[in-house]
Amino acid sequence: MRTAGIPVGLIGHIPGWAEAGLPIFGRAGLTNKWGAESPLLSLLKWPLQCIAVARIARKHRGATFHVQFKREQLGLSKVLRRYGNVVWTEHGRFRRSWRSRILGKLYRRTSRYADSIIAVSSAVASDVKSVGVSGRVEVIPNTVDVSRYAAPASGEVKAAKKRFNIAESEVSALWIGRVETGKRPDLAIEAAVEADIDLLFVGAGDQLETLAKGIYAPKRVIFAGHLADPTVAYRACEILIFTSAGTGEGLPLALLEGAACGLILVTHPSSGMAEPVVQLDGVLASGDSPQAIAEAVRKAAKLASQEPRIARALTSRSDWVSRHRMALKVAEDD
Repeated sequence: MRTAGIPVGLIGHIPGWAEAGLPIFGRAGLTNKWGAESPLLSLLKWPLQCIAVARIARKHRGATFHVQFKREQLGLSKVLRRYGNVVWTEHGRFRRSWRSRILGKLYRRTSRYADSIIAVSSAVASDVKSVGVSGRVEVIPNTVDVSRYAAPASGEVKAAKKRFNIAESEVSALWIGRVETGKRPDLAIEAAVEADIDLLFVGAGDQLETLAKGIYAPKRVIFAGHLADPTVAYRACEILIFTSAGTGEGLPLALLEGAACGLILVTHPSSGMAEPVVQLDGVLASGDSPQAIAEAVRKAAKLASQEPRIARALTSRSDWVSRHRMALKVAEDD
């Protein structure tokens, strides 16, 4: 948005926002997402957070408020709509469970306060419409800035591998994401061990400590934790392993970032991302067992040693900024 000349500001907290020199309108006590570990505390704090958000929004009357997380969509859209237009972005699929059915009813009811809903894929848009949302739903695929995510120079690869203590001559794999059960991080570790390849493990979440200290911590797995700038991780590796269980996935940025940096993508048929991985010239495993994924990793490692990374890098830049601007303009004209 800023690149297109649209003023932006943040209510809440996003890692790296302040470091990028972007303005913060106020924190309002908001964190990233509600944590499953403290739902009661989050609910008790919510009324005060709503009041704080309303005070901040009042100072920016006439703005377009872009809301991403379900918590803010359901809890803040009515408040924000008093002071400007509201646009939602949906990144994930709606899961098939009783919780999702309840969420769908709340979502449908609250969506009347949203001027436009942006979905990152057709599948996500279909889910949004399936709960009965009748407003504008527009598909704007996720994409990445290829001036930042690009095939690295040999010196950048060398420096990145050195940072994580990965042998310069070795092909290595990367797993990056939220460390939670649905992402199946343990499957990636087991597959990498089976394939006998170094695995750089990047991300934070409830399972990280267990994985890092338990039986899933062999010597060839490097636990890097959360990285404010993940580009160094993409530079250090030649393969990206995507092991999600396939529930809730829209179009993960990690796949696009990895492809843009020339990594070979590896996934399994039930990850929900088989089609885009194949479209991005990745390797699809024959199943979702560690052995099947390990075989796909070995195939990817062979390909990585045969073709320069720059030849694989995704170079086409999408019109993400202009399409978002168009969606915002639709909301402003309503």
